[in-house]
Order: sequence, then C-alpha cells, then structure tokens
Amino acid sequence: MDPTFLFCNINRSYNSILKNLSPPPPAAHLTWSPPPLEWVKINMDAAIGTSVAAIGTSVAAISCVARDSKGNIISWVSKVIPVCSPLVVEACAAAFAINFASSSRWSAVNFSGDAKVVMDALSSLKSNVFWSISAILENCILKLNSLAFCSFSFAPREANILAHNLAQWAFFCFCNAQNAASPLSAVLSDAVEWSLV
Repeated sequence: MDPTFLFCNINRSYNSILKNLSPPPPAAHLTWSPPPLEWVKINMDAAIGTSVAAIGTSVAAISCVARDSKGNIISWVSKVIPVCSPLVVEACAAAFAINFASSSRWSAVNFSGDAKVVMDALSSLKSNVFWSISAILENCILKLNSLAFCSFSFAPREANILAHNLAQWAFFCFCNAQNAASPLSAVLSDAVEWSLV
C-alpha cells in the first residue's frame, strides 16, 4: 500500500475523531474580522487528498484571499502543489501568501490562517518550531523584510471559510488560478463551507 495514501487516510480519520471530541470554538470567534484601515488581510488555507482530476494522484492545493478593511476581495490566488504532510502544506500556504503580498506590493498586511502551529511560529518569528517546516519558515521570515508592516493571526476554520473554499475548489479542479472568473460566486463566499476532499 502507498505510504502517502495510508498517511492521508490515517490523518483524515484522526481529524474526524478529533472534530467529534473537541468542543466548538466560542461563537464570538467564528466570523471573519477585517484588518485595520489601510491594511490588507490575507487569509490562507490548504486542501490535501487524492484528486479525481489528477487521476487518483495525491496532491495539495493552497490558496490566498486578500481583502481590504471593508471586507472587499482585492485579489485571490490558488496553486496546486505536490502532496506532503499537512503541516508542510500549511507552511507552504504561508510562504505562498507572503510571496503573494510581496509581489502585490502591499505594505501593511495581516496574514491569517487556520494552521495554529504555523501562525504562532511566524508571529513569534521562530523558524525552528518543527524541523519539517523550519526551512520554509526561515524563508518566510526573510521575505517579510519586503513588507513595511505585517502581523499574523490564527483564524479558526469558521473564520477562514473563503480561503478554505478556494483551496477546495483549486484541489477539485486541479488548477492554478489568480483573479479568474472561473470560481463560482459560491466559492468566494463566507456563507457556505465546501468539503470536496
């Protein structure tokens, strides 16, 4: 049996059990919150699994959605990458978001994602949290020099639905995209959570 496939199934089972054991987060933290005036907030997420579009290949998709202080979508981007561990994929999503902000030339950016380990490591500027992501985080920290102001915050899934949906869409369609008209308006919505993986 393929070890990657086995790992994904074990991880999916573990997450399913964990979801049933963990109490839901408090209602006050379940919505997207805007960045300060003149800042951009980039929510990021990842989706991992076996893609039908890639003929049964294990892949991951990462996504970033940038919004202004009024909640308007400024820009979005998604990318399909080779599969690796969920933690590494989430760290890759953070690196993707930082590169996205840098290339967009935004000077004040709040990065938000649902991978608490990654968000905590970047907010404390510590790259040596886990060896599997230390090189990725080190590169992230170096790239942050191109931004005048930045901050990192953890967002529970319920407050990260738009980025989650975009990652699910990119995974399902097996496509890299930026600001295209392709995703349905339902994908770029905070109202409904997709679960295609």
